Amino acid sequence: MATPALHVARAWLRDGGGEAPLPEGVVDDASHLESTHVREVVAIEGATDEAIAHIRAALDRSQGAPISISGARHTMGGHTIAPGGVVLDLGGVRSLALDGDVLIVGAGACWHHVIAFLAPRGRAVEVMQSNADFSIGGSLGANCHGWQPRRGPLASTLDSFTIVLADGRAVRASRTENADLFAHAVGGYGLFGVMVEARFRTVADVMCEAEHTIASLDDLDATLRGGLSDDTELAFARLSIVPGSDRFETALVTAYRRIDGVCPALCAPEDDDLARLVFRGQVGSDFGRRLRWLGERVVGGESGARASRNQLMSEPVRRFANRRRDSTDILFEGFVLPEAAASYARAIRRIVAAHDVDLLNVTVRHVLADDVTVLRYAATEVLGFVMLIAEPRSAVADARLAIATREMIDAVHDHGGRYYLPYRDHASRDQFHRAYPEAIGFAETKRRFDPTLRFQNRFWSRYLAPA
Repeated sequence: MATPALHVARAWLRDGGGEAPLPEGVVDDASHLESTHVREVVAIEGATDEAIAHIRAALDRSQGAPISISGARHTMGGHTIAPGGVVLDLGGVRSLALDGDVLIVGAGACWHHVIAFLAPRGRAVEVMQSNADFSIGGSLGANCHGWQPRRGPLASTLDSFTIVLADGRAVRASRTENADLFAHAVGGYGLFGVMVEARFRTVADVMCEAEHTIASLDDLDATLRGGLSDDTELAFARLSIVPGSDRFETALVTAYRRIDGVCPALCAPEDDDLARLVFRGQVGSDFGRRLRWLGERVVGGESGARASRNQLMSEPVRRFANRRRDSTDILFEGFVLPEAAASYARAIRRIVAAHDVDLLNVTVRHVLADDVTVLRYAATEVLGFVMLIAEPRSAVADARLAIATREMIDAVHDHGGRYYLPYRDHASRDQFHRAYPEAIGFAETKRRFDPTLRFQNRFWSRYLAPA
């Protein structure tokens, strides 16, 4: 027991004390690698009509400066930043209402606000990320997916939204009203206007019980898709990242099945210091990876064995987030055809080993095809491989990771898939357009709605603006 105890103690000593405040006029995102000077950050607040008035006023006084939009700033490639521009911070737009089973929510609200609102009313979010810190507007901008199996991305649950366009008009978009705008703005990373309010379909909140299954990589597709019972509410697989022959070859599949019972009152998520230190102790440590995988297999993962759907989805990012100021955690996600999952995972394993990537986590989620948006990462039914990577907070380290990432993107393409766009802008321009051939038409439609290119960010300048 002494070696694990010393390892955890070392992780505690290295855990860090949180982020330093940014200087005035400087913004960043979750990568902590996009520190950028902007002209102004404008806080947008209030219910829908008041927020629209504030946005129009900000557009009027922007004087031609590029405008970007931010919420919780969890993207990692400058998607919320236009250098020298005006940032519209939607964090204060948090109105919440329920119309029957339809949630009406302000774009600046985060999912934890939504969960706290829905839980006493017996309703729950249908699709969202595995953490509750992300904003509604940001989630729509990326068209996120979740760990809700047999469901498409977030757009599949969206009825409509209200958006302020470059000319100041506030319009409503749905599948039947302004359908072209609907398809482009969702998953459009803030390039078509400022989303102010959205309407989502909800589902019933239910009690769930965890079941854990060990599956081989070759059986992962069958287990994660066909092997789940019809009453499964939430599910994901976690691959072994222990170095050696078992790396990526074994997965722990966790499924939460619906059970009878009354959902208790929602509780604030509790921090688990030991689980955090075991997780953070993986950084730079093969022993740490072995210790965590042993704990996963013995205990069955960090989530509770029995809880309501809302409780399970309320976990915050902070539970495992990097607190050090000299390093950062970077995400990469590739989506591949389910039948190609095993071959793709083995290709990624070779790349990770060749570049000595400091891998902390790989989870796999099932996503149905997206038939709504233009920049769609799930052009068909896919399995998404979400990788969390630790790296020093420096341009040199990021450049090294970029080389590995471009190889991983090539592997995605070789297996009939696409990569996720909210993360580091490591892909080459050619790789982006190969993965998203719809991008040329997307950019042309953006110019139709925004002819003077008022809404910009680094994602636009890196991949969509004229070279």
